Amino acid sequence: MRILLAGLTQTCYKKPIMNPDNAIAAGSFGAILIFEMVLVVLMVVVYWKIATKAGYPGWYALAVIVPCLNLILFIAFAFSEWPIERELKHLRSLQSNQPNAYPRYPQSPTP
Repeated sequence: MRILLAGLTQTCYKKPIMNPDNAIAAGSFGAILIFEMVLVVLMVVVYWKIATKAGYPGWYALAVIVPCLNLILFIAFAFSEWPIERELKHLRSLQSNQPNAYPRYPQSPTP
């Protein structure tokens, strides 16, 4: 029994050996991690631009980082009326009251 315990303590307290395979794996992991961080930053910037062009606050783009919240926000963007659409609808209603206003829908020329 004593020999078994002595063998276990020797194997438990050995220093890990750094072989080339471990170094390659650690380097690959680091490279992949940096690549994914760059992609996340790029996604946040793109969503920020989309949100501001749609009339929403740009900080909504930070929801891209949260796994389920990004899907919920994406669905909300798809099926809700955007603030820019509300503004366009309001401006068209104001413009339709004027006599020489630009037509709402282009009409085909009449001969």
